Amino acid sequence: MKLFWKHKSPKHLVFIAGCPRSGTSWTWGLLSSFKQVEPLLIEDFPTLAKRHSVKQMKTGAGFVTTETGIFHWNLTDREIRQGIAEKARRYPGAVLLEKTPANALQLDRITTLFPKAKIIHVIRDPRAVVNSMLRSTFSSGLRLAHTVSEAIALYRRYAEAAEPYKSYEHLMRIHYESLWRDPFKELGRICRFIGVDASREDLEQVVKANTAKAQTLASNDFRKGKINSYCEELDKRGLLQIEQELADVFDTYGYPFEVKQI
Repeated sequence: MKLFWKHKSPKHLVFIAGCPRSGTSWTWGLLSSFKQVEPLLIEDFPTLAKRHSVKQMKTGAGFVTTETGIFHWNLTDREIRQGIAEKARRYPGAVLLEKTPANALQLDRITTLFPKAKIIHVIRDPRAVVNSMLRSTFSSGLRLAHTVSEAIALYRRYAEAAEPYKSYEHLMRIHYESLWRDPFKELGRICRFIGVDASREDLEQVVKANTAKAQTLASNDFRKGKINSYCEELDKRGLLQIEQELADVFDTYGYPFEVKQI
Protein backbone atom coordinates (compact mmCIF):
# COMPACT_ATOMS: atom_id res chain seq x y z
CA MET A 1 0.00 0.00 0.00
CA LYS A 2 2.83 2.41 0.79
CA LEU A 3 4.39 1.77 -2.63
CA PHE A 4 1.10 2.60 -4.37
CA TRP A 5 0.75 5.94 -2.62
CA LYS A 6 4.37 6.79 -3.24
CA HIS A 7 3.93 6.44 -7.00
CA LYS A 8 0.33 7.46 -7.55
CA SER A 9 -0.44 10.14 -10.15
CA PRO A 10 -0.73 13.75 -8.96
CA LYS A 11 -4.09 15.47 -9.30
CA HIS A 12 -2.77 18.26 -11.50
CA LEU A 13 -0.43 17.19 -14.27
CA VAL A 14 -0.10 18.82 -17.70
CA PHE A 15 1.91 17.82 -20.74
CA ILE A 16 2.58 20.12 -23.70
CA ALA A 17 3.05 18.47 -27.07
CA GLY A 18 3.37 19.56 -30.68
CA CYS A 19 5.61 19.52 -33.70
CA PRO A 20 8.92 21.33 -33.09
CA ARG A 21 8.79 25.04 -34.00
CA SER A 22 5.03 25.18 -33.37
CA GLY A 23 5.15 27.42 -30.30
CA THR A 24 5.40 24.82 -27.53
CA SER A 25 8.21 26.73 -25.78
CA TRP A 26 6.25 29.96 -25.68
CA THR A 27 3.19 28.12 -24.39
CA TRP A 28 5.36 26.53 -21.71
CA GLY A 29 6.84 29.92 -20.80
CA LEU A 30 3.42 31.49 -20.42
CA LEU A 31 2.03 28.72 -18.23
CA SER A 32 5.13 28.23 -16.11
CA SER A 33 4.93 31.93 -15.18
CA PHE A 34 1.81 31.39 -13.09
CA LYS A 35 2.52 30.97 -9.39
CA GLN A 36 0.30 27.88 -9.24
CA VAL A 37 2.40 26.10 -11.88
CA GLU A 38 5.64 24.23 -11.26
CA PRO A 39 7.56 22.99 -14.31
CA LEU A 40 9.01 19.52 -14.12
CA LEU A 41 12.81 19.65 -14.35
CA ILE A 42 15.53 17.29 -15.48
CA GLU A 43 16.89 17.38 -11.94
CA ASP A 44 13.57 15.98 -10.66
CA PHE A 45 14.54 12.64 -12.23
CA PRO A 46 17.87 11.37 -10.80
CA THR A 47 18.40 8.75 -13.51
CA LEU A 48 17.69 11.28 -16.24
CA ALA A 49 20.12 13.80 -14.78
CA LYS A 50 22.87 11.16 -14.95
CA ARG A 51 22.21 10.41 -18.62
CA HIS A 52 21.39 13.89 -19.91
CA SER A 53 24.03 16.39 -20.99
CA VAL A 54 22.07 18.98 -18.97
CA LYS A 55 22.38 18.23 -15.26
CA GLN A 56 20.55 21.29 -14.01
CA MET A 57 17.67 22.58 -16.11
CA LYS A 58 16.84 25.54 -13.87
CA THR A 59 19.62 27.89 -12.78
CA GLY A 60 19.74 31.27 -11.10
CA ALA A 61 20.17 32.87 -14.51
CA GLY A 62 17.19 31.09 -16.09
CA PHE A 63 16.36 27.83 -17.82
CA VAL A 64 18.97 25.95 -19.81
CA THR A 65 16.23 24.12 -21.70
CA THR A 66 12.44 24.06 -21.60
CA GLU A 67 12.01 20.31 -21.88
CA THR A 68 12.89 17.22 -19.90
CA GLY A 69 12.39 14.57 -22.56
CA ILE A 70 11.38 12.10 -19.84
CA PHE A 71 9.67 9.81 -22.36
CA HIS A 72 12.67 9.77 -24.70
CA TRP A 73 15.65 8.85 -22.50
CA ASN A 74 14.74 5.23 -21.76
CA LEU A 75 13.40 5.98 -18.30
CA THR A 76 11.18 3.24 -16.93
CA ASP A 77 7.54 3.88 -16.08
CA ARG A 78 8.51 3.54 -12.44
CA GLU A 79 11.25 6.18 -12.69
CA ILE A 80 8.90 8.62 -14.40
CA ARG A 81 6.09 8.08 -11.92
CA GLN A 82 8.47 8.30 -8.97
CA GLY A 83 9.98 11.58 -10.13
CA ILE A 84 6.58 13.16 -10.71
CA ALA A 85 5.16 11.83 -7.44
CA GLU A 86 8.09 13.28 -5.49
CA LYS A 87 7.65 16.65 -7.19
CA ALA A 88 3.95 16.58 -6.32
CA ARG A 89 4.83 15.81 -2.70
CA ARG A 90 7.16 18.83 -2.54
CA TYR A 91 4.63 21.13 -4.23
CA PRO A 92 1.23 20.01 -2.96
CA GLY A 93 -1.65 21.50 -4.92
CA ALA A 94 0.56 22.84 -7.70
CA VAL A 95 -0.06 22.18 -11.37
CA LEU A 96 2.96 20.22 -12.61
CA LEU A 97 3.92 21.11 -16.17
CA GLU A 98 6.11 19.20 -18.61
CA LYS A 99 6.90 20.26 -22.15
CA THR A 100 8.62 18.21 -24.79
CA PRO A 101 7.40 18.58 -28.40
CA ALA A 102 7.90 14.85 -29.00
CA ASN A 103 5.28 14.09 -26.35
CA ALA A 104 3.03 14.06 -29.40
CA LEU A 105 4.75 10.81 -30.40
CA GLN A 106 4.23 9.30 -26.95
CA LEU A 107 0.54 9.92 -26.30
CA ASP A 108 -0.24 6.22 -25.93
CA ARG A 109 2.25 5.88 -23.10
CA ILE A 110 1.36 9.21 -21.48
CA THR A 111 -2.36 8.52 -21.39
CA THR A 112 -1.77 5.00 -20.07
CA LEU A 113 0.57 6.12 -17.29
CA PHE A 114 -1.39 9.26 -16.41
CA PRO A 115 -5.01 8.86 -17.54
CA LYS A 116 -6.12 12.03 -15.74
CA ALA A 117 -3.32 14.25 -17.03
CA LYS A 118 -4.21 17.18 -19.27
CA ILE A 119 -2.51 17.47 -22.66
CA ILE A 120 -2.09 20.71 -24.57
CA HIS A 121 -1.45 20.04 -28.25
CA VAL A 122 -0.01 23.16 -29.88
CA ILE A 123 -0.49 23.33 -33.65
CA ARG A 124 0.72 25.88 -36.15
CA ASP A 125 0.38 26.57 -39.86
CA PRO A 126 2.51 23.94 -41.66
CA ARG A 127 4.08 26.61 -43.86
CA ALA A 128 5.30 28.55 -40.84
CA VAL A 129 6.62 25.43 -39.14
CA VAL A 130 8.49 24.21 -42.21
CA ASN A 131 9.99 27.65 -42.72
CA SER A 132 11.11 27.84 -39.09
CA MET A 133 12.66 24.36 -39.25
CA LEU A 134 14.72 25.36 -42.28
CA ARG A 135 15.91 28.62 -40.73
CA SER A 136 16.61 27.48 -37.18
CA THR A 137 19.85 26.05 -35.82
CA PHE A 138 19.93 25.16 -32.14
CA SER A 139 22.82 26.04 -29.85
CA SER A 140 23.83 22.37 -29.98
CA GLY A 141 24.22 22.64 -33.74
CA LEU A 142 21.13 20.54 -34.36
CA ARG A 143 18.96 21.31 -37.36
CA LEU A 144 15.53 19.73 -37.60
CA ALA A 145 15.46 19.67 -41.40
CA HIS A 146 17.72 20.63 -44.26
CA THR A 147 15.14 20.50 -47.05
CA VAL A 148 11.45 21.26 -47.50
CA SER A 149 10.78 17.55 -48.03
CA GLU A 150 12.45 16.63 -44.73
CA ALA A 151 10.47 19.28 -42.86
CA ILE A 152 7.20 18.14 -44.44
CA ALA A 153 7.90 14.53 -43.45
CA LEU A 154 8.60 15.55 -39.85
CA TYR A 155 5.46 17.67 -39.65
CA ARG A 156 3.36 14.78 -41.00
CA ARG A 157 4.85 12.36 -38.51
CA TYR A 158 3.74 14.53 -35.61
CA ALA A 159 0.33 15.27 -37.08
CA GLU A 160 -0.44 11.61 -37.71
CA ALA A 161 0.75 10.55 -34.26
CA ALA A 162 -1.57 13.02 -32.52
CA GLU A 163 -4.60 12.63 -34.79
CA PRO A 164 -6.08 9.58 -32.97
CA TYR A 165 -6.35 11.77 -29.86
CA LYS A 166 -8.16 14.71 -31.45
CA SER A 167 -11.32 13.91 -29.46
CA TYR A 168 -9.61 12.74 -26.29
CA GLU A 169 -11.42 14.34 -23.36
CA HIS A 170 -8.25 15.48 -21.62
CA LEU A 171 -6.59 16.99 -24.70
CA MET A 172 -6.95 20.58 -25.89
CA ARG A 173 -5.77 21.77 -29.28
CA ILE A 174 -4.32 25.26 -29.31
CA HIS A 175 -3.62 27.19 -32.50
CA TYR A 176 -0.40 29.14 -32.14
CA GLU A 177 -1.86 31.90 -34.32
CA SER A 178 -4.87 32.31 -32.02
CA LEU A 179 -2.65 32.45 -28.97
CA TRP A 180 -0.50 35.08 -30.65
CA ARG A 181 -3.39 37.27 -31.83
CA ASP A 182 -5.48 37.12 -28.66
CA PRO A 183 -3.24 35.78 -25.87
CA PHE A 184 -5.57 36.86 -23.08
CA LYS A 185 -8.52 34.92 -24.43
CA GLU A 186 -6.56 31.82 -25.39
CA LEU A 187 -4.41 31.75 -22.29
CA GLY A 188 -7.51 32.16 -20.16
CA ARG A 189 -9.06 29.20 -21.96
CA ILE A 190 -5.97 27.09 -21.31
CA CYS A 191 -5.93 28.07 -17.65
CA ARG A 192 -9.53 26.97 -17.21
CA PHE A 193 -8.73 23.68 -18.91
CA ILE A 194 -5.79 22.86 -16.62
CA GLY A 195 -7.33 24.24 -13.44
CA VAL A 196 -5.34 27.44 -12.96
CA ASP A 197 -7.31 30.31 -11.43
CA ALA A 198 -6.09 33.42 -13.27
CA SER A 199 -7.45 36.96 -13.13
CA ARG A 200 -7.22 39.41 -16.01
CA GLU A 201 -4.35 41.09 -14.18
CA ASP A 202 -2.56 37.74 -13.86
CA LEU A 203 -2.98 37.11 -17.59
CA GLU A 204 -1.69 40.57 -18.50
CA GLN A 205 1.41 40.20 -16.34
CA VAL A 206 2.23 36.77 -17.73
CA VAL A 207 1.75 37.80 -21.35
CA LYS A 208 3.82 40.95 -20.88
CA ALA A 209 6.65 38.98 -19.26
CA ASN A 210 6.79 36.44 -22.08
CA THR A 211 6.26 38.50 -25.22
CA ALA A 212 9.24 38.24 -27.61
CA LYS A 213 11.26 36.60 -24.85
CA ALA A 214 13.70 33.75 -25.31
CA GLN A 215 12.66 30.95 -22.97
CA THR A 216 16.16 29.55 -22.55
CA LEU A 217 19.64 30.92 -21.95
CA ALA A 218 20.56 29.82 -25.48
CA SER A 219 19.01 32.78 -27.29
CA ASN A 220 19.59 31.31 -30.74
CA ASP A 221 17.07 28.59 -29.89
CA PHE A 222 14.44 31.33 -30.12
CA ARG A 223 13.70 32.61 -33.62
CA LYS A 224 12.38 36.17 -33.69
CA GLY A 225 10.40 35.92 -36.90
CA LYS A 226 7.02 37.33 -37.81
CA ILE A 227 4.04 35.05 -37.43
CA ASN A 228 3.66 34.87 -41.23
CA SER A 229 7.28 35.42 -42.27
CA TYR A 230 7.06 32.28 -44.39
CA CYS A 231 5.23 34.38 -46.99
CA GLU A 232 8.43 36.28 -47.66
CA GLU A 233 11.04 33.67 -46.78
CA LEU A 234 9.78 30.60 -48.66
CA ASP A 235 9.84 30.64 -52.44
CA LYS A 236 6.74 29.82 -54.44
CA ARG A 237 7.86 26.30 -55.21
CA GLY A 238 8.40 25.54 -51.53
CA LEU A 239 5.01 26.96 -50.55
CA LEU A 240 3.24 24.93 -53.21
CA GLN A 241 5.04 21.75 -52.21
CA ILE A 242 3.96 22.18 -48.59
CA GLU A 243 0.35 22.86 -49.53
CA GLN A 244 0.23 19.97 -51.95
CA GLU A 245 1.84 17.32 -49.74
CA LEU A 246 0.08 18.39 -46.53
CA ALA A 247 -3.32 19.25 -48.01
CA ASP A 248 -5.12 16.83 -45.69
CA VAL A 249 -3.40 18.34 -42.64
CA PHE A 250 -4.39 21.86 -43.71
CA ASP A 251 -7.99 20.66 -43.85
CA THR A 252 -7.80 18.89 -40.49
CA TYR A 253 -6.29 21.87 -38.69
CA GLY A 254 -8.42 24.47 -40.47
CA TYR A 255 -5.71 26.43 -42.28
CA PRO A 256 -6.70 27.96 -45.65
CA PHE A 257 -4.62 27.05 -48.67
CA GLU A 258 -4.81 26.64 -52.40
CA VAL A 259 -3.25 23.58 -53.98
CA LYS A 260 -1.68 24.07 -57.39
CA GLN A 261 0.55 21.91 -59.54
CA ILE A 262 4.25 22.51 -59.11
